[in-house]
Amino acid sequence: MAIKISQAREIPAFLAMQVMKRANEMQADGVDLVHLEIGQPSTPPPAAVLKALEASLPQTSSHGYSVGMGLPSLRQRISVHYQDWYKMPVDWQRIAITPGSSLGFAIAFLSAFDKGDRIAIATPGYPAYLNLMLALGITPQLLPARAAQNWMPDLDALVESGDIPDGLLLASPANPTGVVMRDDELEAVCRWCDTHGVRLIMDEIYHGLSFGARTQTALAYSNSAIIINSFSKYFCMTGWRLGWMVLPEDLVPTAEILAQNMYISAATINQLGAIAAFDCYDELDQHI
Repeated sequence: MAIKISQAREIPAFLAMQVMKRANEMQADGVDLVHLEIGQPSTPPPAAVLKALEASLPQTSSHGYSVGMGLPSLRQRISVHYQDWYKMPVDWQRIAITPGSSLGFAIAFLSAFDKGDRIAIATPGYPAYLNLMLALGITPQLLPARAAQNWMPDLDALVESGDIPDGLLLASPANPTGVVMRDDELEAVCRWCDTHGVRLIMDEIYHGLSFGARTQTALAYSNSAIIINSFSKYFCMTGWRLGWMVLPEDLVPTAEILAQNMYISAATINQLGAIAAFDCYDELDQHI
């Protein structure tokens, strides 16, 4: 008798990773190629980060568990970062450290939604959003976005159709369109979500990688939004698999319990090294 296999086998592959796998195989066979498939910075982590990591190596505590929400010292430093960049006070206890932002999305989905709930996402968009929702039993609601509308989905059309979702996931700067929401656009989205009882998840992973003024955070306009961010892009630390979330107060207990059960904690030594990243803005800005 055949043994059951989960329906997760039907989840689409993340094609960028499939291409990278094949590209790595070709390189191992001696093929000279250039990787264009994945958002990998071409510059190393800041020197101060590497120095902090090296200094942490001999310490026994660096190689043990941290708490599920992450090292308080790193969470406190991220709180200062929000004050420095956005002039936004953020309680460090609302900040959770995750093993990469991808798990941050999983924690966000599981904390705020139930199986069968609908989350609206703009298309074109980051493919893993949709794939992860399907794996968790959440229904993606695709919202076409077009260049003529600055790649912004028409939220008013959802109201007119009566098809308002449980959640809305947007990114700014966005992948793959690169669009950066204006402050007034971001404020309007936050107001729309609060008015219609829609939980906003804001992907701010590419913050720092824009020209001119810093991209605004949704925290400026919403107390109910979930913010996802990462050390991968601006901080050039993709392989460290380290991200963070800023959670509404009502989701903090649930997110902490999920983190404890899903991954115990992010790697302690990586968290210790990451604290120094926030002293390196000048160095990192030179990469843009």
